[in-house]
Amino acid sequence: MALLRLRRMRCFVVWSFAFVVAAVCAQSPGGVHDPSNMTLVKETVDRLLKGYDIRLRPDFGGAPVGVGMNIDIASIDMVSEVNMDYTLTMYFQQAWRDKRLSYSEIPLNLTLDNRVADQLWVPDTYFLNDKKSFVHGVTVKNRMIRLHPDGTVLYGLRITTTAACMMDLRRYPLDEQNCTLEIESYGYTTDDIEFYWRGGHNAVTGVDRIELPQFSIVDHKLIAKKVVFSTGAYPRLSLSFKLKRNIGYFILQTYMPSILITILSWVSFWINYDASAARVALGCCGEGGVGSLGCCGRAGEVLRVLCGAGWGPLGAVARAGWGP
Repeated sequence: MALLRLRRMRCFVVWSFAFVVAAVCAQSPGGVHDPSNMTLVKETVDRLLKGYDIRLRPDFGGAPVGVGMNIDIASIDMVSEVNMDYTLTMYFQQAWRDKRLSYSEIPLNLTLDNRVADQLWVPDTYFLNDKKSFVHGVTVKNRMIRLHPDGTVLYGLRITTTAACMMDLRRYPLDEQNCTLEIESYGYTTDDIEFYWRGGHNAVTGVDRIELPQFSIVDHKLIAKKVVFSTGAYPRLSLSFKLKRNIGYFILQTYMPSILITILSWVSFWINYDASAARVALGCCGEGGVGSLGCCGRAGEVLRVLCGAGWGPLGAVARAGWGP
């Protein structure tokens, strides 16, 4: 029994010593897997980029490359009924696997300078319904390129886009609108590339943070489909927002001024019939208020017309006296 315990103790000591030696070797400077070895990192990046042909997609001639999309919405800056569009700022991320960029020398992801993106193949993604888009460039171009050991490439951009949104205003201001963002490949068909939402319904984040003065986002949907043109079938992803107009905003900005103008017009029934100055002032006041409400849609403008400097029209009515 004692001999068995002694043997177990020896085995424990031997294995413990081996574990300590392995740990020390792994942490020693200049180790093969030491991420601080800049020479190894540089050699790895040089090897990946040497001979890389940007003209060919990953697995050219084979199965279509899958490109996953993520969107983190920073803000919706404007919704315009006049121009039938909306402006969106977002962090747009695409991920795909390129076996030509796989490596095993370093057990970590490599986040590279954004200019490296110009030396790698990237999807020819565009926004189908955009009117104007740009990638932010302060202080440098807002692009991110990150490589994973298995060849997965993560490509991120910070984009502001103004996209078309056709609105049905027949029920204004009790209307609901659906605005979409259509993402599509410009040149690659479904034989070469496939789009999908990376993370399913959670692929789009930041919707809950959006605050708009006139609208509330009550729902959003993610759709993946294939569209067919004369040149072939292309992958398309759609992000749809359901916008509901805030009625409280229009009660203060539209309905309340209209009610005030209507009530003010009733004052003429209590003005003496021979008080022409008061009647003229009251008529101008009501007409000007309606004009301001229709043109500006602002309660402040209407109230300024109603009241004037020193409550001018209302003061004239008061000075003219009340009576049948």
